Amino acid sequence: KQNKRVRQQRQLVQDFDSVWKRQKGKFSIPTPKQAPREYRNSMCPSGLALEHPAAETLLEYATGGCPTLTGAQWTREMIEEAVARGPHVSATSPEAIEYFKSEIEHKIAAGQARVVEWESRHCLTDY
Repeated sequence: KQNKRVRQQRQLVQDFDSVWKRQKGKFSIPTPKQAPREYRNSMCPSGLALEHPAAETLLEYATGGCPTLTGAQWTREMIEEAVARGPHVSATSPEAIEYFKSEIEHKIAAGQARVVEWESRHCLTDY
């Protein structure tokens, strides 16, 4: 209730007319910029998106990859424990299995993943 009161008090002092006074309705569409020919995965801003203030950052992500924080690198022991424990029960229904199959096929086709059979893991050096 306190947050509601604070919000309502802030709304009372807002000048709602200022937005409509600033906007004169005069806008022209800029000349389209060319998107990069090569980019990673399926995200690449183009057209008017290249006029957005974040366009430069998005182009960096599209061509060089998007930085992520996914947690600590798993150890071999952690991976082996997870495999031994098995999937969550919700992932074992026929519908879930079919979904995962199609998702894996899509990721492989897009070059975003590769499948390594568990039995051949001994030949991996980067896991």
